[in-house]
Amino acid sequence: MVRIWDHLRPMDNERAYREQIARLYERSSFYRDKLRAAGFGDAAAVGGLDAIAKRTPVPEVSIGLVVSHGSKSAPFTIAGGQTGTTIQKGERPCKGSLEAPFDAVLQIIGRSVSLEEAVASARAKVQGSATLVRKLPQLFDLAERRRPPAG
Repeated sequence: MVRIWDHLRPMDNERAYREQIARLYERSSFYRDKLRAAGFGDAAAVGGLDAIAKRTPVPEVSIGLVVSHGSKSAPFTIAGGQTGTTIQKGERPCKGSLEAPFDAVLQIIGRSVSLEEAVASARAKVQGSATLVRKLPQLFDLAERRRPPAG
């Protein structure tokens, strides 16, 4: 199991990562509801992207992901296939990659912010194929737990 803070620990970012998750859980009813629906009763229960990775067939893609925090970053490769989503430490050659802070990654995966909005607001950077990076939400369960339209 790959947890982002396990990779960031050598860079002293475990506390910062946990604070980011706690802040999202505390201040955003949207993400709190999504995380609760995904089975996370509180911020401490959120392990990392692997905890919300799909375990069912997903598009066969390989996307680079660099989770940034200030001047530090942690690279991952997110791969989809018949057995679901896998997350590996380190960036491998991919046709498209996304660099963003973890909260922006969650917003993109949860489809509360489009990739284009995140890039336009300078919260995320895409290298290579944006079309490929747009498939990232399909690889995680969080994207399917959208809030029903108000009505």
